[in-house]
Amino acid sequence: GLRKSAPIKLEPGVYGLSNALLDTPWPKVVTGKQKLKEMLGEANEPTHESLLGLINSPQLADAGQLQTMGMETAMEHMLSAQFIRSKAYGTRSSTTLWKNNQGSMSWRELSFDSHGEPSGSREENFQHT
Repeated sequence: GLRKSAPIKLEPGVYGLSNALLDTPWPKVVTGKQKLKEMLGEANEPTHESLLGLINSPQLADAGQLQTMGMETAMEHMLSAQFIRSKAYGTRSSTTLWKNNQGSMSWRELSFDSHGEPSGSREENFQHT
């Protein structure tokens, strides 16, 4: 598909974004969206840890599923995980953000080293005024 050159307005809903176009049905995107929908159905307000749990799985996608998408190399299989561990290429940060019904926002970014271990974090809370 072609990338749109102008911003698009998204209607309320759950969307997934990876290194491809919005809502490209990569297994890790589909899994993350499903987990988020389940979380939103619960009564608890999100936390950084609960949101991180939606995107930090090292589980690789099923090789057969990747083949049907035209992704057959060992590199593509490694990249199919939500959280990628590799010295040459991997997940180096994860950001979580939410806004509650009162308008307050909470943001956190975790950094990871080449072994996938936490190496730092930054966090901010913004109160609605």
